[in-house]
Amino acid sequence: MTTAPVVLLHGLARNGASMYSLARYLRDAGFETLVVSYPSRRDPLSSLASTVSTEIHENFPKVDRFSFVTHSMGGIVLRTMVADGLLQVQRAVMLAPPNGGSEVVNGLRRVPFVSRIMGPAFLQLSVGTDAEASWVSGLPSPDFELGVIAGRQWTPFFSPLLPGPGDGKVTVASTRIEGMSDHQVVRTGHTWIIGHRLVKASIVTFLRNGSFGNAGRRAD
Repeated sequence: MTTAPVVLLHGLARNGASMYSLARYLRDAGFETLVVSYPSRRDPLSSLASTVSTEIHENFPKVDRFSFVTHSMGGIVLRTMVADGLLQVQRAVMLAPPNGGSEVVNGLRRVPFVSRIMGPAFLQLSVGTDAEASWVSGLPSPDFELGVIAGRQWTPFFSPLLPGPGDGKVTVASTRIEGMSDHQVVRTGHTWIIGHRLVKASIVTFLRNGSFGNAGRRAD
C-alpha cells in the first residue's frame, strides 16, 4: 500500500499548534504531514468540513486519498468530510473522539456564555436525540481503516458529568464506533493524549499496518 500524506486535525477551541509536536514525530518516522488549522468555534461541522477539505486539496492537488490523525472534535470533522463526499481516506487514527457525543456538552450547553463562546459545532457534539445531537449519531460508520485511542483519567472539573470511565471530557464508550479496525485505552487525560509516548508509537504502528498490534496491547 502506498503511504498517503498524513493530515493532522486539532480539536475544539485549539489550533494547529497543538498538533505540531506530533507532526514532527510523524515526519521523523517517515510520513509526509500537513497540519490544518480551522475556526472550530465559529462554524457548524458541515462548514468546518468544507473549510478543511479545501485546504487539504489545495496543498495536495494531485493526491486522491489521505491518512489522518485527529484529536477530539477533529475526528468528527473528518467523519463529516467523508459523509459529505469531500475526500477519501486510507487510514486514520482518532484520539479521544466524541463519536457518540459528550455528556459534558449536555451539561454546559444551557449556560448562555458557554454556548456563545464555544460555538455551533460544540452544540452538535451533545448526546441525545434532538436535532443538534443527531449530527454525530447520524454520521455513517467509517469505510476506511480506523484506529481509535481513548483516554482514561478522572479530573475534578468535568468527570462528574460523565456516566462512565473517560478522559475528563469523553467517555471511553463514546470513543467507540461501529466499523473501527482497532481500539485501545491509555491512562491519560483528554488534552494530554496528543503527547503521550505510547500513543505516538501506536499512531505510527497503525498508519503503517492498519492495527495497533503490540503497541496497542502495551498501552491498554
